[in-house]
Amino acid sequence: MMAPGDDAARTPEPTGPPSGRPFATVISKLARFVIAALCGTTFGMIVFGLCSAAVPTAGPPTPNHTLRSAPDPPRDKLRIVLPPTALRGVPVDRIEVERATFPNAAAGRRTGRVVIRGVRVVRGGRIDEPAQLELVDGRAEIRTDWAHRTFVYITRSHIVAHSDDGSRAEGHVHLLRSWSAFLPPLLAVALCLLTRDVYVSLVAAIWAGAAVLSPQAGWSDLWWACTETLDAFVVQQIAEPGSRTSDHARILVFTLLLGGMVGVQQLSVRLLRGGTSGRATFSRRRGQLTAALLGCLVFFDDYANTLFVGGTLRPLRRRMRMSAEKLAFLIDATAAPVAGLAVVSTWVGFEIGQIQAGLDVLGGSGSAGGYELFLASLPYRLYPLVLLLLVFVVAASGRDFGPMWRAEVDACRTTDAGDDDDAPALRDASRPDSTPMAPAAPRTDDRCARADRPRALIAVGLPLVTLLVVLGGTLWHSAEARLRDMETPTLWERLAAADANAALLHASFAALATATAAAVALKVASFQQAVAAALQGMAQMLPALVILVLAWGLAAVCDGEHLNTAGALVASFGEHLAAADMPWVTFLLAALMSFATGSSFSTMGLLMPVVMAVTHHLLIQGGVAPASAFTHPHMLGAVGAVLAGAIFGDHCSPISDTTVLSSASAGCDHLRHVVTQLPYALLAALCTLMCGYLPLRFGIGIYVCLPLTAAAVGLSFWRLARPVEEKRR
Repeated sequence: MMAPGDDAARTPEPTGPPSGRPFATVISKLARFVIAALCGTTFGMIVFGLCSAAVPTAGPPTPNHTLRSAPDPPRDKLRIVLPPTALRGVPVDRIEVERATFPNAAAGRRTGRVVIRGVRVVRGGRIDEPAQLELVDGRAEIRTDWAHRTFVYITRSHIVAHSDDGSRAEGHVHLLRSWSAFLPPLLAVALCLLTRDVYVSLVAAIWAGAAVLSPQAGWSDLWWACTETLDAFVVQQIAEPGSRTSDHARILVFTLLLGGMVGVQQLSVRLLRGGTSGRATFSRRRGQLTAALLGCLVFFDDYANTLFVGGTLRPLRRRMRMSAEKLAFLIDATAAPVAGLAVVSTWVGFEIGQIQAGLDVLGGSGSAGGYELFLASLPYRLYPLVLLLLVFVVAASGRDFGPMWRAEVDACRTTDAGDDDDAPALRDASRPDSTPMAPAAPRTDDRCARADRPRALIAVGLPLVTLLVVLGGTLWHSAEARLRDMETPTLWERLAAADANAALLHASFAALATATAAAVALKVASFQQAVAAALQGMAQMLPALVILVLAWGLAAVCDGEHLNTAGALVASFGEHLAAADMPWVTFLLAALMSFATGSSFSTMGLLMPVVMAVTHHLLIQGGVAPASAFTHPHMLGAVGAVLAGAIFGDHCSPISDTTVLSSASAGCDHLRHVVTQLPYALLAALCTLMCGYLPLRFGIGIYVCLPLTAAAVGLSFWRLARPVEEKRR
């Protein structure tokens, strides 16, 4: 039995900073990083050589990442605007040609025909190669249009445009094989599994993507890939040049403030633990059900969900005999799924906007608008629905399977052994060289325990109440400021206009200030101790912030301006589908895309207009009346599948910001969170596909598919899982 005074000698959680021999630990980690980076670099160089040799380039393209104009000497009267990078067999967004006027050049004709060699245009079943455009008022543009089955492909790296009056313009595109778009996300996942080091894996994946994007076709430009990795895919992900809101910087700061708030709360709980000592206040089942219910109650924003639930339960999770992995799963599984399903949330405005964008592409839908289709598609969003069901089944049953079962067994053993500290020992902030302050010994006097309970509740609960109140007020205020010119904005318009990241930044700062003031006012700790606890809580968030920045960098490598991984996925599924196939194909495509990019909003924004246009076209071809196509089950199923599949990646992708924040708020190692959560997400996704969207393809109604999917998830879990308590007997 360990004496109360020996608490300071306990080993801290693996998620905290190292407590002993810090210099040796840093050297060891640095050596591991260098070795793994060398291995990843060697592999990346080989792959880079293959990608560079796959499609020869002509001419010296410039290394920018926006639509660029080809260099045009004064004798030319044309200018061609091309994407810097294109994938063979994958449509590009647009190509533009315009008349160029120069001070010493005569004005050319404002109309005429332009032939572009190296560009193929497919309109329906007709192929135009080389592409031919008509100049109108000195300008011509060709776009990929899924609604009208028009696709623009770049077939070679050297593009030449000729007009019928003899003018010409040249441009160069870095043309790659389509499989190279999948290299960075696949490399990140593979290295995570092999090295179990998420930092090295993400850096190597970003570097490989930058190497593939290199404008040169040889080995000499690998240094450019290194500098581009740091400048474009790390620094610019924090600074976001050109962004007026700096959302990434706000997310980083409010995550630090969240860590500070949790650190002060942990200090308050530890120093007042006489009021909550002894056996666990909650049973395991009750604690997990509490976490699930809290996650459902905070339905208005996924980031706010992680802040509130993690901040509430992390200081108490050991008393609930719950592992950090399980708490991270409960937070993550009720963040994006709940916010995505809620009819009042910061997500709903974006979701309705994407549906409306799809309707606008198709020329409107008659009586059905974006919000009507959003509501009608709710039953078809099977994945988040059955995932929430699975969360409550897991919480109520006391059973688990896979790596989560082992984590829960270890948590029970640790708690039974009496190790209930959830934070490392603290130092006095005013004396950095001071020895760690031992936590207060448990109090055995019942009257002291009862007297401390209100203080503990205030110290922990008041910052959380402040968080919610300030968050709601700033959300409303930011929406009012943006909608000042509108007469009567609706609730959904207010939510869409609200600046959620700014609101979270202000709310987390207010919560940290409240936690510090409460700890000092209640005489739980001195001001120096509270500051030390806040700084140590922020330090525990630093690994998550590094992962978050690297995840943003990898997502930028894969976006439409660079490797266009999402576009390659869409093209790889082909165009020869029936309308009945669209729901299950769309769900699979959205799930893969969101997992690869880590972004649900990017997946929705790219897929929703495309999927709606393709489904509408296929329904019309199948004889469905245009007015009925928008409310057809296959259309609603496709819309619901986009929104459901996008949540899959947001929920379980290792590079998703919500996944990173969930592991950080729960105090869980990020890779452990991904590994323990993924089997549950895959179970829900597989049952959704096999028992939900595939039966829908054969004409079975959604209100039959929904309970069938729920039953499949419940029975499969019960068959795979076993009681956690069983190991302890």
